Amino acid sequence: ADVTPIQDLDRDELVLLPNLEEIDRLSTDDPGMSLDHVAMLSRKNYRVNKILSHGRKGRVLGVGRTEITKDATDDNSFFQREHMPILIRRIELIRPMEKKPRQFEIRYTQGTTQKRQTYECTSVPQSMEIVRKIRFLMKLNEMGLIPNPT
Repeated sequence: ADVTPIQDLDRDELVLLPNLEEIDRLSTDDPGMSLDHVAMLSRKNYRVNKILSHGRKGRVLGVGRTEITKDATDDNSFFQREHMPILIRRIELIRPMEKKPRQFEIRYTQGTTQKRQTYECTSVPQSMEIVRKIRFLMKLNEMGLIPNPT
C-alpha cells in the first residue's frame, strides 16, 4: 500500500483550491473575489507597456487560467495586427527584472518559435502581482488541475 508517514508531510504545503465552476458563477463585486486563491483563478486585465528596442507600446494583458491575451491599446493602424495569446502551459519562465522592478520578462514558445518579451507595469506591486499570478497558474496547469480548452 502507498502510505506516506506523517513526519514526511511536515514540509509540504496544503493548498485548497476552490471549485472553478463556483468561481465562474461569482459576480465581480462578490466578497469572495477578494480571497487570494479566488482572485488568482479569476481573469484580470492589466495595463502595461511592451518594451521594444526603439521604445514602448501600450498593451492590455488579460491573464486567464489557460492563456494571456494581448491587446494593443495604441494601435491606430488601418490593418490591426492580431496578437496571438500566450498559452500558460507554453511559458518557460516569468521573472521580475532585477534592476527594474516595475518590469518583468516572460519567455514562451508560440508554435515552434521561442519568444522573449519584457513588459513594464505602472507599479512594482502590479508587476509582482502579475508574476505571482502567472507562476501560480503555470503550476496548476503543470499539475493538470486546470482543464485546457481543446
